[in-house]
Amino acid sequence: MSPLPSAIDPEALPITLEVASRSMFPDGTVSARVLQAEAARGNLFTMTIGSRIYTTRRDILEMIEKCRAAQKVRVSTSAKDAGGQPSTSS
Repeated sequence: MSPLPSAIDPEALPITLEVASRSMFPDGTVSARVLQAEAARGNLFTMTIGSRIYTTRRDILEMIEKCRAAQKVRVSTSAKDAGGQPSTSS
């Protein structure tokens, strides 16, 4: 295999979700199925080539940032009225 031309960013090369999960999460906490779920949620960009699903290391890093940002803005979903009682309207 020949070396990559210097103009190609190795972080932008397509890798399978299995390779991405093993290389980006070596402790095994994130599997290829978890990455598929994140793609279905719109948090991870993927592409299909043939019958395989690919992403890039850069896309994995962007997914991590999206997930961090989502956690920071998460707030309580219970609604209370002005008296501090839970709302009963639907």
